Amino acid sequence: MTLPISYRLALVIFPILFSLPAQADNLDATQILSDVKRILKADVRVDGNDETILIGKRHPDDRSPILFVFEADTLLTESQRALLPVENAYSPASFDGFEVETVSSDPNLTRIIDVQGEGVDLVYPSFSGDKLILKSVEEDNGRYNFNVQFSFDEGLADFIITNVFLNTNNTRCDQGLISVFAFPDSPLSDQTLQDFDGREAFHELKELNRDFQTGRRQATKLMPKEVSISFEQALAAFKANEYSYFKEIMGSFLVGGRDGLSCSAEDYIVAKYYFPENPRWSNDLGFLFEQSGYLKEAATLLGMIVEKHPDRVVTYLNLADSYWALGNVERAILMYKKYMNLMGERKSRVPERVLERINLEQLKHGKENDSTS
Repeated sequence: MTLPISYRLALVIFPILFSLPAQADNLDATQILSDVKRILKADVRVDGNDETILIGKRHPDDRSPILFVFEADTLLTESQRALLPVENAYSPASFDGFEVETVSSDPNLTRIIDVQGEGVDLVYPSFSGDKLILKSVEEDNGRYNFNVQFSFDEGLADFIITNVFLNTNNTRCDQGLISVFAFPDSPLSDQTLQDFDGREAFHELKELNRDFQTGRRQATKLMPKEVSISFEQALAAFKANEYSYFKEIMGSFLVGGRDGLSCSAEDYIVAKYYFPENPRWSNDLGFLFEQSGYLKEAATLLGMIVEKHPDRVVTYLNLADSYWALGNVERAILMYKKYMNLMGERKSRVPERVLERINLEQLKHGKENDSTS
């Protein structure tokens, strides 16, 4: 006869609860687990009280650790499958899978943990307080990781998946975080921690990444809080004509290479600063790059915007100015002319420099043609 799930769960939980001390602050993990891997404390239930998160094995010869979450003397949930090891394709002696982390964020921000283990705040709706995260770990993968974020659901009396984030690193240059994507409709959405199978989820996320890279799956690119703040500071300094300070702030947008020099703009500018859902922001940053003298960065970013958003008229002007300053006159004139055509009946609002530069090149070519005739 098969026992009901609730009864079988009770057989597991009750012996653990009876072995707990009266005060959670004095919780002795060795009374629950013979091999304790990690103990975390955080208010992941967001109720003003810290929960205790235990990761470890009941028996030393168990293949994978178990994840327990306690509040005071109550077991909120446990997961026996979340931390299942995943066989690594490169080395039979090592395993991939998930690691348990906790993060804390302010309202309207979400914190992720990147491939390097650094916490980064993102401008993304959230809730104030601590969160439970399962971070993917893969041997020989310094390119990306996933953060599976859980929130406590009082109705379900368990943690459920509320966010899935893909964090990518710049492997061509400084190895730092370059972009973060949210998948609101990921295949893992709304799974409970108790039902979460780390081995299955790991493979599902790898498939999700392949679909995303090939354009079969869409995601929302998120902006780091630090980038948002630096942009506002740079814009304010530019409007106040504080050029030295403006130049200094814009320099913070550049990424340094391994040799201490700046990375090539082609290696990171688009991946880091082009936001498909907010091309206006990216255009404005491109304009600020051009105004601060970072011309290759400006041209690289603005070039992507006119490619993906050909109806953004002002971007053609900004891109043309960048090409002109770089000495790429032919491309500059092409962009100026496209800008003029898109302005249509608004040609009276076209800056004088545009007509002057177009006429100058036409006059120059006219003289060249006369000399060869």
